[in-house]
Amino acid sequence: MKRISLALLLCVLAVPALAQQKVTTTGWFSDESCARSRAKSGTFTPTNPDCAEDCLKKGIKPVLIAEKEKTIYLVNDSALANEHLAEHVQVTGTLDPKTNVLAIESVKDLGDYVGPACSRPRKK
Repeated sequence: MKRISLALLLCVLAVPALAQQKVTTTGWFSDESCARSRAKSGTFTPTNPDCAEDCLKKGIKPVLIAEKEKTIYLVNDSALANEHLAEHVQVTGTLDPKTNVLAIESVKDLGDYVGPACSRPRKK
């Protein structure tokens, strides 16, 4: 009986640890529609920022294309996604693995744009 109680206690204590994960990764913000269709073919690179901006305005969910993990995370902040479209960024946040939503805590522009020259953000 003590073993069962101890095992149950360990399981209960482990659940919160699995619920949230601190994540720091690099990649690009996009819209879910464009990013998912490219990911299905194994492409985890920036999407067309003009298309992504239009899709985000239409209400399609923002995502982060995580280049090293070869995955797509839904993000909780569409304003940040819009602000950093076409920029190669480092993002830190808390990931909920059940919903695959990344709650963004910080975004750092890495300054090394990767993508088509016609989509390169203009310097202000």
